[in-house]
Order: sequence, then C-alpha cells, then structure tokens
Amino acid sequence: MRKEATLVHEALSSSLSYQEEELEQSFQSFVDSSSSLCTNEEDDADEDIEEEETRFSSKPEGAAGGENYEGDDEISMTEAAGSCRGRSGRSSQVQQLKEENTSLRRTLRELQRRADLHQCRVSELSEELLQRRRQEEKEARDLESMVHSVEQNLQLMTRRAVKAENTVSRLKAELQQLQVKRQLSGSDLHGSL
Repeated sequence: MRKEATLVHEALSSSLSYQEEELEQSFQSFVDSSSSLCTNEEDDADEDIEEEETRFSSKPEGAAGGENYEGDDEISMTEAAGSCRGRSGRSSQVQQLKEENTSLRRTLRELQRRADLHQCRVSELSEELLQRRRQEEKEARDLESMVHSVEQNLQLMTRRAVKAENTVSRLKAELQQLQVKRQLSGSDLHGSL
C-alpha cells in the first residue's frame, strides 16, 4: 500500500510540474508575442509621426530656425496626437498584460492550492497506510502468538493423550493379569473341593 501512496504522490507531483511548465511556457510565449507587438507598434507609430511631420511641415526647406510659421502649430498638434496614440496603445497593451498577468497569477494560485490539497491528501493517505500497516503487523503478531499458543496446547494435549493411552494400556494389562490370576485361583479352589 505504501507503494501505491508513493505512486499517487509521484503522479500528482508530475502532473503539477507538467501544468506549471505549460503555464510558464504559455506565459513566456505571451510575453514574447506581446513584446514583439509592442516593438512593432512603437516602430509603426514612430514612422507615422515622422510622415505626418514632413507632410504637414509648413517650413520651407531653406528657412532659418528662428522664424515662426503658421504650420508650427499643426506640427505641435500632430506630435501631440501621435504621442497620445502611442501612449494609448502602450497603455492598453500594458493594461492587457496586467490583466493577463493577474489571470495567470490566479491560475497559478489555483494550481498551487490544488497541489497543496493533493499533497495534504497524499500525506493523509500515507499516514492512513502507515497506520493500517502497523495494525496489520500487530494483528499478524497477535495471530502468530495465538497460533504458537495453540500449537503448544496441542502438543501438551497430545502428550497427555499419549500418557493416558499408556496408562489405559498398562491398566488393561494389569486387569488381564488379575483376571488370569483369579481364574487360576478359582480353578484351584474348585479343584481342591
């Protein structure tokens, strides 16, 4: 029975290890895909911003840097919109990652709780198995002691029976001798009369 409990414990441990590995691989692949998405979206956002800046720039190519043009306001607004879009995209990705993280933590806690329950159950079963073995060993010792006692009683009774048979045989022999003597003395008495 101890082997069964050990096998159950190993099976549960193996199952938990496998589930933890799957969870870790799933999480890692999610992180990898999310980070590549973030990088791709950041690159795309940067390219979009650069395109918009060159497209909407009202500065002539040879103009001095200190002059103020009407298009400067448009450039600032474009930069702000692109920046907000990038932050908004990143913010939603971060939020999504946080939610996924929370979900994975919850799953991990649930798996850990199950593992703990299984471990407790294995411990209980191991203890119960140990107690049953002890009980069986005690019963086996008691039974062996009883068998030994019965064997001793049987030997004693056999010796007594043999002794009784010998006594009976001896008494029968004595009785026959006495009967023979009586018959002889009875025939002597009849002969003398």
